[in-house]
Order: sequence, then C-alpha cells, then structure tokens
Amino acid sequence: METVKVIAQEEIHVDLHGSHRPLERGLEQAHERAIMLFGIDDCGHSDRVSEWERSCCSIHIEFVRLILSGGMGGWNTTMIFKAWCERVYDDEDDDE
Repeated sequence: METVKVIAQEEIHVDLHGSHRPLERGLEQAHERAIMLFGIDDCGHSDRVSEWERSCCSIHIEFVRLILSGGMGGWNTTMIFKAWCERVYDDEDDDE
C-alpha cells in the first residue's frame, strides 16, 4: 500500500496581455514558475522542498480561475493556478 503526502504548495498568478492561445501559454508559465518556486534543478533535485526525492516525488498544477479584463484598449488575462508537490511513501507495515 502507498501513502501520498503533499509536501509543498503554492498559488501561482500568470498575467498575459493580448495572448494567442492563453491557456497553453498560461500553463507553460505556471509550470516554469512551479519548478522555480520548488527549486527543482535539471537533475530533478530540489533545494527548497525538504522531503523531496526525485524518485518518489512529483509536481502537480491545477487551473483554478481565469479573469479577463479590458475594453477598447485591449484585454488582459490573469490565470490562477495551484501547484503542489506530492511524495509517495511505501507503507512497509502492511504485511504485519
């Protein structure tokens, strides 16, 4: 049996101006910011999440809300995402 634990969580705001395909661009920017916020390097290690181990941890990003604002001068898009890190623990006591 496995146990999943959230080990870090952040809210990410992405502002786009006059964007073509805003959801795709917003997701890309949210992903890049999550990697930066959680300190994940090119080898998959983290210097900011204390329980992070690359073999059993993952980043998750969830779209929360879209805000459009503007008028004759143009439109702005603000997207809000929730990002978190999960770690999977093996429950070794299940066999007892």
